[in-house]
Amino acid sequence: MRFVFIILIFLLSLSCEESSKSVKVREPNGSGASNKVTSSKSEQLRIGVYSLDKYGITKNANKTKNIKKALTPFFKDKVDLMVFTDVMVSATQFKKEVVNNEFVCETFKKSKKKQSKIIVCRNPGLIKMVRGNGLPEEELANNTINEVALPNYNHDVPAFHSVYEFKNDGFRFYFVAVDLISGFSNDDLRQDQLEALTSYMNQSSFLELPAVLVGNWKNNPALNNDLSGAREIDLLHESILRVFPETSLFESKLPRTKVLDGDSGLPKKYNNLFYNKAAWSEESVKSNDICADLNTEDAENPDKVRRLEERRYLYVENFSSYCTVFFNLRRKK
Repeated sequence: MRFVFIILIFLLSLSCEESSKSVKVREPNGSGASNKVTSSKSEQLRIGVYSLDKYGITKNANKTKNIKKALTPFFKDKVDLMVFTDVMVSATQFKKEVVNNEFVCETFKKSKKKQSKIIVCRNPGLIKMVRGNGLPEEELANNTINEVALPNYNHDVPAFHSVYEFKNDGFRFYFVAVDLISGFSNDDLRQDQLEALTSYMNQSSFLELPAVLVGNWKNNPALNNDLSGAREIDLLHESILRVFPETSLFESKLPRTKVLDGDSGLPKKYNNLFYNKAAWSEESVKSNDICADLNTEDAENPDKVRRLEERRYLYVENFSSYCTVFFNLRRKK
């Protein structure tokens, strides 16, 4: 009996040691409860954004399992649109591996097999509109704005766009998601991308609809401009305002897990959102529970800094280099 007890103690110690080397994912409240999705209502527009470090380019079953478990409660009743960037598998495969079965996931039509993709998954309370009431079907048929892609700079990623309608009352809005080129010194290229995007949107048939534009932008001073100290995000906002004067900027201000961009010593791109201020007001922006406490610093306590860096490293190994960001907008009546 004593021998069995010693064996049990040994196994428990191994289990505890192993769990200390991974990032724990909170189980959804009531793990045995139904995962049936709560249908979206137009009073709120809740958008999640998650960059996934070339998800699928190599097989990592543990990372897939962790991402799915962390997002499960959000799919259930906390998000209307979930935007995933830097995904290297098809929307069908990605949904099967990560996303709640009731959500509908799409990417660019005719996307290349090894192309980095934007995948947008929508709550069953939202309908994708492609025809009716004068909507130009040819503009929405492939979800794609190719003018934003930069194939000559090894960034062949178009913008995703669609028109959605809430089932509960028929409220419609125009939605655009972009994954801009990375690189500290590429702010001029990101400006070109945004100008191409706004030029396309200005010529499209959706200007009468309230628009939401979500993407990854730099919030630090731009490098290749003549306006000393001007933030890149503000320069991009000015470009948008020339076409959509009712647009407001909703900043996440949430750092990435890899806080600095290479050797530049400046933050990487943040997920931010532009929205029509006549249609919505800002309600909240947050990260998921796992990432929320990775962004605190205590410069006076080296041990805390070291432990935080260890946890950030584990998060990157088990999830992504980026935190999920959730934007909540409240519809104006």
